[in-house]
Amino acid sequence: MKHIIIVGSQGVGKSTLIKMILDELKLPVYGFITRKEPENEDGAAEVYIHKAGEKPGYSPSNRIGICRNFKGTGFSEVFDAHAGLIRGLPKDGVVLMDELGTMEREALRFQTAVMDALDEYPLVIAAVRDRENEFLYRVRGHERARCFFITPENRDELFEQVMRSLRE
Repeated sequence: MKHIIIVGSQGVGKSTLIKMILDELKLPVYGFITRKEPENEDGAAEVYIHKAGEKPGYSPSNRIGICRNFKGTGFSEVFDAHAGLIRGLPKDGVVLMDELGTMEREALRFQTAVMDALDEYPLVIAAVRDRENEFLYRVRGHERARCFFITPENRDELFEQVMRSLRE
């Protein structure tokens, strides 16, 4: 089975599509989600990482970066501290990585955990930003990955394409 990599820009519907897929699969979900908070008065938005399926918490220990004007500054040490969210998981479900982007470009332990998960687990579903960097090239080019590029024009029909791919 190929992993499902949903590639697209910010706000195009990657996470919404993944939620629809997970609802249809009805499998246990492991891994992580990231969430960007609303911008503050300075125009900065904090980004946090959370364990999939658990109530989000917001503290410096899971704040992975700050976005300002569509440019993010990542906190590599926080990413690396959360590499365990995708290590040692049961293999009876889906490993969710929502989302991978540019903030983790220097978090080498986290990047290694991502690549190991793509090698190890039966099914990974990931939202991946359509940005250009070596890490994202490796994720999108993984031998077990099948990339689906989401746009406002195709996002409604992409669900059926992904589900067909999972049944193959």
